[in-house]
Amino acid sequence: MPVFKRGNMSFSEDRNLIGPVLVSDESGMLCNFDKLYGAVLTCDEQLAKDWYLNEYCQSCFAVSADRLRMRKNGFIVLIGYIRSAVISRNKSSAVIMLENTYIRAVENCVDEDSVYRLFVMAFRDFCGRMTEAGEVPQQDTQLKFCTDYIAANLKLPLTLSEIALHCGYNPSYLSRKFKQVYGISIKNYIISEKLKAAAAMLRYSEKSIAEISSVFKFSSQSHFQQEFKKNFKITPLNFRNSFKNK
Repeated sequence: MPVFKRGNMSFSEDRNLIGPVLVSDESGMLCNFDKLYGAVLTCDEQLAKDWYLNEYCQSCFAVSADRLRMRKNGFIVLIGYIRSAVISRNKSSAVIMLENTYIRAVENCVDEDSVYRLFVMAFRDFCGRMTEAGEVPQQDTQLKFCTDYIAANLKLPLTLSEIALHCGYNPSYLSRKFKQVYGISIKNYIISEKLKAAAAMLRYSEKSIAEISSVFKFSSQSHFQQEFKKNFKITPLNFRNSFKNK
């Protein structure tokens, strides 16, 4: 697993993560996410709390004029990382739906403490999925081929027809079944996954907003900004600036 660091950063695909993760060079350490990953896999709530309150908050947060917004932004990135750990053990569609639920819920937090409490609640909830008994339903296993393909090709202009062809589905059937299982259209799912990856790139890279929009093949920078604001309730520029020293 990688250690996230400041400085010149590059992105690579980690086999346990959905979307890009950071690999760095010789620069100074920003935050070691190995501890959180291990806490999720072992369902160690105390380790997760200690990591969040100490290493994460002290190392990953710059002084900001809007600390609450900064915590919410960090939560969005963080919850995706927790999801990736859980989904390595439980590939149920419920795990993906749970992530989207918490991303929406963080916008209702009124202070930094409530963001922390939501983190603890999410940690418990996701860890509960780790210990769920029973096999993954067959339809989830089949659709997992689709979500895996999407995750591996976020930097391509993905279409329903292309994904259906790759996974061996009729496009109409795939569209209907995906919405039934995941509670979201495949088009909106693709946009959501691209935006989560873009959020990580905004925070941890020096690429411009226009470059990031192009990397994830949005039709235009304005389209990217519109979708980002609609999903995260903040503009890409303000999201990035919330992590910078004031």
